[in-house]
Amino acid sequence: LAGDVNRLLETVTESRRALLSVVEDEKKTALALEHRLELESFLADFSLRCLNLAPGETDAAFSDSLARIGALIEADRSYVFRMDHQRRTMDNTHEWCTPGVSPQKDNLQRLPWESFPWLMERLDRMETIFVPEVSGLPPAAASEAAHWAAQGIHSLLVIPISTGVRLTGFLGFDAVREEKTWSEQDRQVLSTLANTFSLLIERTETASAREALQNQLIQSQKMESVGRLAGGVAHDFNNILMVITGYAELMRDRISAGDPLRESLQEILSAGDRAVALIRQLLAFARRQAAHPVVLDLNLAIADLLKMLRRLIGEGIMVSWKPGDRLRRVKMDPGQLDQILVNLAVNARDALGGKGELALETANADLDREFCASRLGLAPGEYVRLTVADNGAGMEPETTGCIFEPFFTTKGQGEGTGLGLATVYGIVTQNSGFIEVSSAPGAGTKFDIYLPRAAGEPETPILPAARPLPGGRETVLLVEDEDSVLKLAERLLQERGYEVLAAGSPSEGMEKARRHQREIHLLVTDVIMPGMNGRELAEKIAAFRPGIKTLFISGYTADVLGQPGILEPGVHLLQKPFAAQELSERVRRVLDA
Repeated sequence: LAGDVNRLLETVTESRRALLSVVEDEKKTALALEHRLELESFLADFSLRCLNLAPGETDAAFSDSLARIGALIEADRSYVFRMDHQRRTMDNTHEWCTPGVSPQKDNLQRLPWESFPWLMERLDRMETIFVPEVSGLPPAAASEAAHWAAQGIHSLLVIPISTGVRLTGFLGFDAVREEKTWSEQDRQVLSTLANTFSLLIERTETASAREALQNQLIQSQKMESVGRLAGGVAHDFNNILMVITGYAELMRDRISAGDPLRESLQEILSAGDRAVALIRQLLAFARRQAAHPVVLDLNLAIADLLKMLRRLIGEGIMVSWKPGDRLRRVKMDPGQLDQILVNLAVNARDALGGKGELALETANADLDREFCASRLGLAPGEYVRLTVADNGAGMEPETTGCIFEPFFTTKGQGEGTGLGLATVYGIVTQNSGFIEVSSAPGAGTKFDIYLPRAAGEPETPILPAARPLPGGRETVLLVEDEDSVLKLAERLLQERGYEVLAAGSPSEGMEKARRHQREIHLLVTDVIMPGMNGRELAEKIAAFRPGIKTLFISGYTADVLGQPGILEPGVHLLQKPFAAQELSERVRRVLDA
């Protein structure tokens, strides 16, 4: 009987244990189910919130979700890192910490990828990374182990965030107070959350890119409108300047050296020269400056300018020069390259206050579709990048958005025209390039200029010798719709011995060309005229006078002679305003060509 009782007690005990085990399992199952329901409920709420998320609410959505999910999975810290593919760095953009755990976000900015090879290799394969013990990481992860141990991390879970096949960041969870294991169920839910983050990031980036492109388009249209206005003003003002300086020059040359009037006339001419320089800066911004592009090696061209630039900015500013290896060629007017560097150097000098560093650097740049997508007007391809940077005071975003506009300046009254950077912008755009600026208060300013690659070997432009040339006895047909300029140019040519047929309009020029019985050797015509432009006039006259040569005169080239500002081979242009000697030399040179 005793044995039966003992066996019965053992059976009851085993049954009790089995029952307790079943109850315990059911309790765990219930808790796991409850946990799963909480996670899925959170995911459903967050996904619904993302669908109705207004612009500007993305950061708050990230922060709220990190706090909720971190608490649900009992992490000590949850965070999001974003990848910067251009700089090859990563930034901790959002973070949540449980009470008592120190935030790390401010210390985790611009971390270079190469410092985390073990982590990056797995993220590039889109692997979820679970580290149960940081101290147990393999030697290949020594860099990561040291970095995580410095933050007091015992365990962590990292889930990649991707857009298509491109890694854009990762979602991370740290256990700081003790080691922790996250279940496979938790990891699945967190992977779904990472996918939701990815969609949210993609939508935010698309909206930001659209807004940035819209702003660039508005700015581009504004600059184009101002450029047209500047070109038109320059054309009319050049005509006025030419008459003032032309007659002042004629009067000065007829007055003896000791006459007080000669000095006054020279002051008029000096003021005219300053006005001409101002107008030519406007034309450069408007992309209407006459240019003679040649194939250039930027390294050689910049090296030749260094001595002049150092003298220009002063001894207190150190100039560093880093030429790129095997640099591609570009095609532009060497004089325009000089203008770019001088204007940027002067801008840096003023920002540095006479003391600091100016850095010049060139490099080849292969621009892909992704890089160009956020830069209006820039096409993918092979470029050369010219970087000009200083370590000066830097600028606020409000300032950098306006610096390429003509007459915008941060200098005091009388200290600058506000045309230096506008000139740079116009020249770069005229040469099918792109310029962008990056700056921040206290962080200096950097200009990156991208110029398209050109084929061919570097050329050395041949400049005509500046020497007095004789006049001649040839017949010149002069066509100019501005009466005062017409009279002045006619007088200047007649004093050099030429027979001049003066016409105040294209139709009058055509009539005189038909009626004149003898040979007409040269057509000197304005480019922009009502009814018919200079090029059309030249083509019509050449149809019945095939041997005639042509010299165009204009304040700017417009599109009539080729691309805006780019002269086609064989086209002769004399820019207004010009002096008597310039007109004489150019007429003689075209006739003798």
